[in-house]
Amino acid sequence: MELLKSLREEQRSPRLYRLRFESAALELEFRDWQRRRHTVARVALFVVLGLAFALTAVFDEGLFAVPADSVATLRALQLGLLLPMTAIGAVISYIDISPRHQRTVQTIAVSGIWSGVLVIRALALHDGFNVPALFFSIVVIAVAFFGGFTWYRIVSGVAIFTFAGVIVEYTQQHAAFDAGLQTYGLLWMALIAAAGSYTHELLSRLAWLNWRYAKVLAATDGLTGLLNHYEFHRLFQRVLAQGAREERKIAVTLLDLDHFKSINDRYGHLFGDRVLREIGALLNREFAQRPLDLRARYGGEEMAIVWYDIQPEALPAMMEGVLDAIRNLPFVDPASDTRVRVTASAGLCWVQADENTATEKVLHAADLLLYGAKADGRNRARLAPFADCLPASELPLPAAIAAQKKLLQG
Repeated sequence: MELLKSLREEQRSPRLYRLRFESAALELEFRDWQRRRHTVARVALFVVLGLAFALTAVFDEGLFAVPADSVATLRALQLGLLLPMTAIGAVISYIDISPRHQRTVQTIAVSGIWSGVLVIRALALHDGFNVPALFFSIVVIAVAFFGGFTWYRIVSGVAIFTFAGVIVEYTQQHAAFDAGLQTYGLLWMALIAAAGSYTHELLSRLAWLNWRYAKVLAATDGLTGLLNHYEFHRLFQRVLAQGAREERKIAVTLLDLDHFKSINDRYGHLFGDRVLREIGALLNREFAQRPLDLRARYGGEEMAIVWYDIQPEALPAMMEGVLDAIRNLPFVDPASDTRVRVTASAGLCWVQADENTATEKVLHAADLLLYGAKADGRNRARLAPFADCLPASELPLPAAIAAQKKLLQG
């Protein structure tokens, strides 16, 4: 529920236009998504730039009428700076390293490429051959539009190199080029690059927010903020598989609110919704907080909790903590202003999963324990290992053998 609230807040226009999410966690998640989404585009960008520089080196004299005494310097810039920078950019965009190091090397590569093209423009003005300022503008705009880099990085780089380009135009003036006209073109290039990269990132953030919101909404129960039934089953299957690989014990709880129909009938469905909402918020806030733990609305007033990598001896206190927290929620009847005590019953089983452990069997075992807790008088929990909950005929073969041995020994 908190994630849904954060996503809704971030979708508000004033926040979105700042191109930085208020939530640091969402900002990091978006940047990681953006980086992975543009991996192929960035590699392709650097490869295309590299091919362009390589072809330019082949046809320099015909394309730009380069004087013989300038060829060596031009080749050194093309082959010694531009091609290595594009190669570094392509490789660093493809390999899997930390985002921080990747951003640093990419910034160096882009800066090296822009610097090299700008130096070639200065050399052309100084030696009188024809490398237009448009060549620099095309390279800058290609990086701004197709690199998927953050707007702040693009604008900072564009501002620095546009300023440097204007200085080059006026300090290395050539009769064939009007410095004022070239500057005019550079300024328009800077504006297009800045505006285009801003719009591109704004639309990317909006698309990501809508996708993330839809994904969370599809996996979340709208009233309680817990996982919904479908998403719980999907993730629980993964948790069991992980437990089997890592040989970890997993505890599964089915929890049912006591006499919930009577609460609805006596205090109204809006009050009943409030009970479900606050209990859902309580579970999300205080229980099963580790990455592989799960909290879900299993159906109606029934909820599920999964604890990953647990010690069975700790479970009674953990389960009592959940039930006690529900008992102490301060529900008040809006009509009479009297306290309404809400309690719950729970069935908890734990299992050392293996490849034969079925999610339905584990949940069925927890459900049997839940019915036992209700039969014992409600407002309590029944706990047992998985192998003790089901008849041997319903257990996976290894657990069935263990149960039969235990019975014979007992």
